Amino acid sequence: MIFSPPKTAEIFIPRIDPDRDAVSKQALSNWLQVWNEQLYLSFVTISNNPPGTTDQQPQRILVVVTSQDALANLPDAARHKIIPPLDPVQGIIATVKNTLYAMQDVTIRGGEHFAAGSEVYPHRQISSDGYARTYVTGRHRETRNYITVVQLTRRFENWRSGLIHDPIVVYELRYKGYGWIGNPEEQQEIDTLVRIMRKRK
Repeated sequence: MIFSPPKTAEIFIPRIDPDRDAVSKQALSNWLQVWNEQLYLSFVTISNNPPGTTDQQPQRILVVVTSQDALANLPDAARHKIIPPLDPVQGIIATVKNTLYAMQDVTIRGGEHFAAGSEVYPHRQISSDGYARTYVTGRHRETRNYITVVQLTRRFENWRSGLIHDPIVVYELRYKGYGWIGNPEEQQEIDTLVRIMRKRK
């Protein structure tokens, strides 16, 4: 028997109508239960460009690492796209500053999205503003789910280069705006940005 290595894939159910969508989602939930032992990784994220559709509205995507047999037995309504493995990548790591942040009627420490002291993963430079803003991936302060949002880089400290192992973070970096994708030539940009941010107060 020939062993086939697991595949990494995005799974998506195109919107049709509420009733049919509910049936399709239940079928996918059943699939997850049936093939649970062959699911080596699974998580849900939000995408503006779901595979197999031209719908540009943000929609939920299921990302899995699983067997080819499992993918071959997806529900009829499900669409999937094979993507490269979510191997570790070199990137930037920083810490949310323990400073006050005014949010509507309350004042909190850290920021609207990230708690003070939490680890975040800044993306590449996105404009000519001198890296004043960029996309940042981190765990939301309330839900603890990973999110990627544009942030002011001055809200972070302890800038450093490092190997990022978490496959969810690797996915966010790869597909959510100017992230690190593992090309060797990115190391020079990483080192430059870390050096610049360490000099800033």
